[in-house]
Amino acid sequence: MPDTDRPSGRPAAHRTAELRTAPGATKAAILAALKDGSAMTAGEIATATGLHRATVSTTLSRLATSGEIAKAARGYQIAHESDAAAVDGAGETGTPTDPDVV
Repeated sequence: MPDTDRPSGRPAAHRTAELRTAPGATKAAILAALKDGSAMTAGEIATATGLHRATVSTTLSRLATSGEIAKAARGYQIAHESDAAAVDGAGETGTPTDPDVV
């Protein structure tokens, strides 16, 4: 008998897909944790966001490579203070809000 999720009756593999976050949600959560400008380690961010440490570490590496965050003496922080204000909409997906584009 296959491993199923008893309440829904769906195979266990579907549970994993259901637990995945929306596109950009991991990035948005990490940037929100760093929003106040202080440096945080991957472990601290993982604790603050509830994300797995490995996921946080991988995402931090990608964000540092792209220049969105910077390596600090201890951990990571938003690359530029002016970038912290732009974090509120980071990682969001959807349609453009410019009426000329829509």
